[in-house]
Amino acid sequence: DILTKPRDIKRLTQVLDLLGVLRKADARLLVIDDDPHALTLMQALLETMNVQADFVDSATTALEYIENKEPDGILLDLMMPTMNGFQFLAELRQNTLRNAVPVVIWTGMTLNEADRTRLLQCYETELPSENENAGVLPVVLKEAAAISARRRA
Repeated sequence: DILTKPRDIKRLTQVLDLLGVLRKADARLLVIDDDPHALTLMQALLETMNVQADFVDSATTALEYIENKEPDGILLDLMMPTMNGFQFLAELRQNTLRNAVPVVIWTGMTLNEADRTRLLQCYETELPSENENAGVLPVVLKEAAAISARRRA
C-alpha cells in the first residue's frame, strides 16, 4: 500500500494489522524519512498504537541498520537526498537476509506510471491501482519474494 503524508492513521492501522505488526507483542518497525517533522509525526502515531519503532533519516543509515537488526516492517519515504527510496528498495532486494522484510511506502509523492514501473521492477508483483490520495502503497516484500521465487521455479 501507499500511505499519503502527512497521515492516514486508519490506513496505517490497516496496513500494520495486515503485516501482523499489531498482533506481535515485540514487533519493531524501521521508519525511514529525511524530514524530521515527518519522523516526529510518525513517532507520535506509532506511540498511540503502542508500536515500537526505530527512526533513521536516510536510506544509507537504514541499510546499515538492517545489517545488524531485522525489523518486522519498514515504513519508507521515496523522496530523499543521496539515496532515494527507489534506490533503497533495489539495495534491500539484493540483501538475501533481509529482502523479505515487508515494506510500506509512506510518501507525499504522487506516483506516475514510471514510478509504478520502478516499484514493479523491485517487487516483480502487482501494485494496487492509484487511489484518489495518490496513495499509500503497502508493498509486502514477503509476498513479492514468494511470487518471484515461484516465477523462477
